[in-house]
Amino acid sequence: MKKINLILIFAAAIAVLTSCGSKYEIDEIRAITKDLVERSAEMNVIYFGEGLPTIDEEGEGVDEFIDSFGHNVKTVNYLPVSEESPYQNETELREATLEVFTEKYAEILFVRAFNGISHTIEYQNDSSLNENVSVVYARYIEKDGVLTVRLDLEDEAMKLGRVYDYENLKIVRESGNNVTVEIPTEFEGRELDIELTIVKTDGGWRLDTPTY
Repeated sequence: MKKINLILIFAAAIAVLTSCGSKYEIDEIRAITKDLVERSAEMNVIYFGEGLPTIDEEGEGVDEFIDSFGHNVKTVNYLPVSEESPYQNETELREATLEVFTEKYAEILFVRAFNGISHTIEYQNDSSLNENVSVVYARYIEKDGVLTVRLDLEDEAMKLGRVYDYENLKIVRESGNNVTVEIPTEFEGRELDIELTIVKTDGGWRLDTPTY
């Protein structure tokens, strides 16, 4: 009897430890992740895809509008966002981004979008070290409250449209308010399990990793 009781106690202890393995319900994390990933799709287009819609470059009155903008943005290939754009200025776009992503990850997006980035590549040639600097100009420039979009974004746009299998999502790590999940995905016919991290902030849950 003692041996049987010890086995039962051990089994019960294992069950308790297993049930306490996560402080979040899987259904809750699944719903939160799905909501954030689906909302991030718009942000992926804005920051990595074709960008926000602009006014018609050949439309009536566009030259006068550009002249009134304060400088000739047309010469540097920027045009103002159209009336159909969901965000009309930088502040609106920043606020919307922070509703989806953590401040830490959003800052990476902001630098890419509003400041531009440069890459320095070092290479050896004829026994001498050379550098090649590649510059990516800001996607968006705001002037006097008017948000403009660089016109060649379509040329450098990433292919988007990853499909997530939320039903088979599983929690793989937890640390404080951070939860990392693994989700099977499909993109252009290729299947891949990827990990996403979501963070519980004072303003609610936010993504801390890209979703493209």
